[in-house]
Amino acid sequence: MPNKKPEWEELEIIVAEIQMQLAPKGEVHHNHRVMGKSGRWRKLDVTISQNVSTFPVFIVFDCKHHSKPVKLKDAAAFSVQLEDVNATLGVMISSSGFDLGAKAIAKQKGIILQTFRKAGETDWKELLGENAWSVLTGVQFHQVNVIAALAGNPTPVEIPFDTPICNENGETLDDLNNTFWGMWNEMGKPIGDLNGQVTFEGFPSFIKREGRLVQIQNAMINAKLIAKKYLVNLNMAEGNVIEDEDSAKPVYRSVTSKGFDWAEIINSQPGIEIKNEEYQQILRGAKVMIDLSKAKRYIRVVAEDKGVQG
Repeated sequence: MPNKKPEWEELEIIVAEIQMQLAPKGEVHHNHRVMGKSGRWRKLDVTISQNVSTFPVFIVFDCKHHSKPVKLKDAAAFSVQLEDVNATLGVMISSSGFDLGAKAIAKQKGIILQTFRKAGETDWKELLGENAWSVLTGVQFHQVNVIAALAGNPTPVEIPFDTPICNENGETLDDLNNTFWGMWNEMGKPIGDLNGQVTFEGFPSFIKREGRLVQIQNAMINAKLIAKKYLVNLNMAEGNVIEDEDSAKPVYRSVTSKGFDWAEIINSQPGIEIKNEEYQQILRGAKVMIDLSKAKRYIRVVAEDKGVQG
């Protein structure tokens, strides 16, 4: 088994990962070595480099995983480090808070103080609700019929929905199932009765019938799709919170559920059919919709507050 990282290093890694999410256009570095104005190399825990308009911004994070509050000498040393690397802004993140001396230095030098803690049940309930229930939504076929036009056959024929599509050498390229879902996406993911034609242009496509390859020209797919929702009772697995030291209000908070088997859930529940109005709200982003046809069998739910202020 790999050696477990020390807690101070884990804190640095977590802070770096959080900043990557909060500043997706910035260049985030962990253990960043920078040459200071003094001519000394400085090892910085986490940094963000980004241009705002034509101005370069360089933010430095100092992560402290101590058993006691960060002291004045630590804040003073960080302020010297910030000046030496010409930082735009400095942020100290502590897992145990700051003493009065550290707070005084931070105020004098314009250093932002934040605390880090693991998320708890209170955070979980605030982000996901009192009962921590989630709604899993999926679109399913109620009925489907595929009529294909084949070369050399004057009458269209019905073929299975999962018929493989081959090249002229009999090598499978795709199947009608995947082709249909691609068409469905292009149509805006509608539900209800759906009629659409799939054409095979650009290169000859074939299907296998009675042991031989037959060229397929197009396929008319008639289907009825219904959307259903399934309830998932979620349990908390882990989470992280960074708070403003003075206000104790979160500036970043995330919680992650334990993994659950969505296939088991939809197989054990009849599901509740969703009417088109609610379904359209889901598509517009009112709720999270998981495409079960492409989701891994075991999934987790992550809820985040990014950049919460006030």
